[in-house]
Amino acid sequence: MPYLNSTIHDPCCGDGAIAAVLREHGLHVVATDLVDRGYGDGQEDFLRVGRRGPLVIGNPPFNLAAKFIATAVPGARLVAFLLKEGFWHAASRIALHERFPPRQELILTWRLDWTGQKRPTMNTTWWVWGDVPAGRWLLPKPEEDVYA
Repeated sequence: MPYLNSTIHDPCCGDGAIAAVLREHGLHVVATDLVDRGYGDGQEDFLRVGRRGPLVIGNPPFNLAAKFIATAVPGARLVAFLLKEGFWHAASRIALHERFPPRQELILTWRLDWTGQKRPTMNTTWWVWGDVPAGRWLLPKPEEDVYA
C-alpha cells in the first residue's frame, strides 16, 4: 500500500498497543489521546481537533466510536478502526452506515485479551474506509500475539 508512507494518526493511542506496532514496522505515526496513559505524542481531543494526517488507525472508545467515524472518514485516504464485531447491530447507526459505509470488514478469528487476564470475551473486527478493495475477510491469529 503505497499511501502508508503518509502520516498515520492514532487518535486514541492509549498505552500504544496499535501505534507501537505500526512504528515497529517503520511507519510514521502521530499517537494522541484525550487522556495521558503513558504513551504518545500528547493529549488532545480528536473530536474537537480532527485528523492529524490522511490516515487514521485506532481503537476508539466504544461509546464515542460513531463520532470518531464521522470525524475521521470525511476527506481521509484511509481509516481503520478496531471495534466490537457487532458495532453496526444498532438501529441508531443506520444513518451513519449509509453515510459512511465501510469498504472492508476484517474479522478477527480470535478474541483479544484486553485485560491480560487470559479470559477474553469480546469479538472484534477492523472496519476500513478509503481507497481499498471492498470485501470481507477472516483474519487468522498471528503466530506471535502482537495484541497480548
